[in-house]
Amino acid sequence: MSSFQRSLLALQGRDPRAHQRVLEELVYLANVLVAGDSAAGRALRPVEAAARALELCDEGLRTLLDPTARRAAPDAVETLSLWGAVGLFRVAWSARSPKT
Repeated sequence: MSSFQRSLLALQGRDPRAHQRVLEELVYLANVLVAGDSAAGRALRPVEAAARALELCDEGLRTLLDPTARRAAPDAVETLSLWGAVGLFRVAWSARSPKT
């Protein structure tokens, strides 16, 4: 289980509303990837898009929790609650995007 998944489970107990918001954001992100990510040379299937969204959210969370990062945060669950799935996804996506 990834750090993101563990944090999501813990968030359910801490703040059910934030947990629901993050779940809704994950659905949104998976739909965005189905509609627009053709990195594999074809449209992603829904299950692939969901896995990719989880992967990128986990990567974003790990990035923010990195003690050497400028914006490091001490607690994974609090970071998830503050940034949400979309925020974490964007952190990872921008880190992977070529800089222009």
